[in-house]
Amino acid sequence: MQAKRWGRWQEPIGPHYVFLALDLDSDAAVKRSPVRKLLERVTGMPTVIGTDITEPPLQDSIIRTITGAQLVVADITDLRDGEHDPKRFNLDVCIEAAISYQAGTNPSSLPRVINAARRSCCASTRCQPIRTASSYSP
Repeated sequence: MQAKRWGRWQEPIGPHYVFLALDLDSDAAVKRSPVRKLLERVTGMPTVIGTDITEPPLQDSIIRTITGAQLVVADITDLRDGEHDPKRFNLDVCIEAAISYQAGTNPSSLPRVINAARRSCCASTRCQPIRTASSYSP
């Protein structure tokens, strides 16, 4: 019985990886940062960020990488050292999250995770829930 299962084994079409969309100036963008190591340990897959992609044309390569990821994790918060920092807002990260959402690359839990993190980190009225189409699905 077990031999039959292994006989039907097929290699994956492409590599499995997590795309991490974040501010490239942040500490988490470093190759062996605690965030990347945690994601790799939990998922068993390597993480890829924008600076890991060098194939021209760059924009197309980033889009292909995002849509080919098994999971996309995007840091769209504007917190620095526990304080809101409007200068930290990164439009590229929001665009990468939108590409992931549109491609169906499993970002559905992203709004709930970020909202939970915001509720736990501050009681400010500036922290508004993030609404996406997946927030309204049953």
